Amino acid sequence: MSAGDVAAVVVAVCMGMGVVGLLLALGAAIRTLADLRDILDDVRVHAGPILAETHAAVRQANARLERVGPILDRADVISAELQSTSSLIYRLLSNPAIKAMALASGGAQAVRTLRKKG
Repeated sequence: MSAGDVAAVVVAVCMGMGVVGLLLALGAAIRTLADLRDILDDVRVHAGPILAETHAAVRQANARLERVGPILDRADVISAELQSTSSLIYRLLSNPAIKAMALASGGAQAVRTLRKKG
């Protein structure tokens, strides 16, 4: 055997080992993809009922919001009316109340002054 023949045999053996390595890697990839397919099937099986429950919950929440919306709108109107009413009452009563307190204070001071003189 010549040196060229030996080199050809070595290259052929290395190529054969490379092909075997690639086949082993391909087999591992195929097994991994099969496992992944099984996992995805499980996810599909379990996700369906969960999504159905989620859709039902969202529909129920929307129905409740539709009923609560008008109530909240009315509460806003009532709140605005109460705010304007309390503002009006404050404006109507604050000036006379301040005058009454000033009159009472002045009257008390006048009484004290009269007692000191008397």
